[in-house]
Amino acid sequence: MHIYKIWYSGDLDPEGIQIVDKLKLRYKDKLNFFGFDVKTYNENISNVNLSTNRLKKLDSVRSSELLEICDKLRVNKKACYEEENIKNIINWITNL
Repeated sequence: MHIYKIWYSGDLDPEGIQIVDKLKLRYKDKLNFFGFDVKTYNENISNVNLSTNRLKKLDSVRSSELLEICDKLRVNKKACYEEENIKNIINWITNL
């Protein structure tokens, strides 16, 4: 039996959150994600506006760990992309 952990980082936009939600539902406690939090969002928010149609995608998110960030996107209607957070991602990986 293999014991493994999956670490995931991605975009804080509706599609990125849908991806991590599906992964979390599939892999449960074997999946850890980072950067899907309000602090990361606030520090790296982009000027990309999210349309109502894109924001509706957040209604399908079921992972409780992602609900706060979904609410933040709904309020601000702005995306956050991991390219803006790359220094933190590199630092995190370096310190594993």
